[in-house]
Amino acid sequence: MRKKTVVLLVGNLLLFSLIIIYFREIHIAKEKAHHDRDLFSLAFTDAREITFSRRKPEPERILLTQTDGKWFLREPLAWPANFFAIRGILNGLQHIEATPLFSADEIRSEGETFKDYGFDFPFLIVDITGRHGPVQLRFGTETPDKTKVYALEPKSNKVYAVDKGLTNDLNQPLASFMRDEFFDLQVNEISSLSIRFNQGGTTSQTTISRIDPEGESWKITAPIEASANGQLVKGFINQLVSARWTDFIKDRLQSESIAEKLASPSLGVTMEGNGRIQALVAGELIEEGTYKGSRYVRLEGSPTIFVTPDALFQELRDAQRNLREKRFIGFESNEVDSIEIAEGSRKISLHLLEQNEWQAFARMGDAEVVQFQADADLIGGLLTKLKEAEAESFVDAPSETDLVSYGLLPANMTVKLGMPSGEDRVLLVGKMHEKNGVYAKLKKEPFVYTISNHLLEAIPLNPLHYRTRLMQTLPEGAIIKKIVLRELENNATLTELPMPERPLEELPLEDETAILTAELSRLIRRFKVKEYIPGPFLEKSAIQDNETLPWHFELMAEISLPGGDSNVTENRSYLLSERLGGTTQIGGTASFDSLFKLDQRMIDLIHALVRRPNPPPSLEQ
Repeated sequence: MRKKTVVLLVGNLLLFSLIIIYFREIHIAKEKAHHDRDLFSLAFTDAREITFSRRKPEPERILLTQTDGKWFLREPLAWPANFFAIRGILNGLQHIEATPLFSADEIRSEGETFKDYGFDFPFLIVDITGRHGPVQLRFGTETPDKTKVYALEPKSNKVYAVDKGLTNDLNQPLASFMRDEFFDLQVNEISSLSIRFNQGGTTSQTTISRIDPEGESWKITAPIEASANGQLVKGFINQLVSARWTDFIKDRLQSESIAEKLASPSLGVTMEGNGRIQALVAGELIEEGTYKGSRYVRLEGSPTIFVTPDALFQELRDAQRNLREKRFIGFESNEVDSIEIAEGSRKISLHLLEQNEWQAFARMGDAEVVQFQADADLIGGLLTKLKEAEAESFVDAPSETDLVSYGLLPANMTVKLGMPSGEDRVLLVGKMHEKNGVYAKLKKEPFVYTISNHLLEAIPLNPLHYRTRLMQTLPEGAIIKKIVLRELENNATLTELPMPERPLEELPLEDETAILTAELSRLIRRFKVKEYIPGPFLEKSAIQDNETLPWHFELMAEISLPGGDSNVTENRSYLLSERLGGTTQIGGTASFDSLFKLDQRMIDLIHALVRRPNPPPSLEQ
């Protein structure tokens, strides 16, 4: 019995020892793997230099270095590195999945050689220098399962199995390590843009500068001083900083030959940013061969020559005109308190009163000054058209003879925008231009523009054009009792409509007559016209464009006026022509001695009454 107990005790101790040894081996293996991961993680942390030595498809050495937090390609070309590509590589190296397999000594002890693992001529050697010194990895052949690659770390003489995804990242083409854009500036930091062209030995330069370092306003400072369009400039600079190369000249002899030609470049671009300047020079347009339609380009301070399409430089050629502010009058509508339009002895003055009301004063030749209320909405539209008026072409240095020939000295017409600040804008308008435009300039500026002649339609010297379209309003408390439409030729009452007892919004949809009456009443209460027609009111007809239009209808409203006597009524009468097409009908009233064109909604309602007459009961019988 005692003997069996001793045997069992020894067996348990032996089993326990084996378990301890097993778990110790697992712990050692984990520690070893952890140590290997830490080895690579620490080695690749704060990397300052990376070298790739590759054999396939051709021997190639790529050197990348970090300076002031930015990575640069140093060999075989000098170029800023692709930030995302380098970050991906470093992240992959710092978190490398490297399985330690065996040491170089074990390879020899097994009767194998480095050649069996591809280490005699590695297809890729990566050297990285970081905070903890240099580390090298030599990549050989694939593992038998084709999912990993053998890698030798010479310092420890250990062989690892490394994931193929990492080796694919490390073995990318040279172009993948290079930044696509050749300018390294942000749009918002750029304060100045300069473009130089050299043609036949003559150099021309355009310079555009930001007015306020924090603002979006730009101006052209050379060869002339003029306002630039901030949005167009910003978009143009964005094209420049986003422009990309298409290829690099790697052959040394070819590069030296092109560099000699670029010593006298065809054009150059310089941009100033936050304490830094970047510039490029470009050669003539390539007209044949692989790079046809492109140009050779070099950044100043860099020996590397690259190729980029000519489309970018075509935009540069006309930058002075394309980026110029075409809305040249330059004002805010709420700053204007008077408008004066003059042509010879004819003049119309518009003055802003309180509550956005405008008063007009018109003198046509020797006639007396006419005063009337102007249309605020129309004047608002006029100011908008003036503000948005754009130059279609520019004449930058006109002579006095030119100004005379353009009808600007003296001006055929002037438009003066008065402002309380005293910074008035005076627009001079001249003769018609051959391309359906008209010459114009600001009085205080030397430049001449051509603008669309449609602007002249907004500033006619016709007093009626500016008259308020609200021809007549009923006083507060006045009540329209009924509306009558008569046909004048037969002296017949077509419609006599009493006012509905409920407001328009409460009328049932099926009661079309009541709805029509209420809507027409609303228009009569605030009688607005489409436009006024020149000439006096005549009782029998209207005359428009030398054509006599007989009055065909009379629209009359019986109105109860507010006051102590509820029996005080007034009839307001409007004579109307027949409908002239779908959008025109002439009207007139003796009360205001006026001729006018009806508003479209009034035309439609009158037409509805004509189509569906509703005579008074006495006539129906």
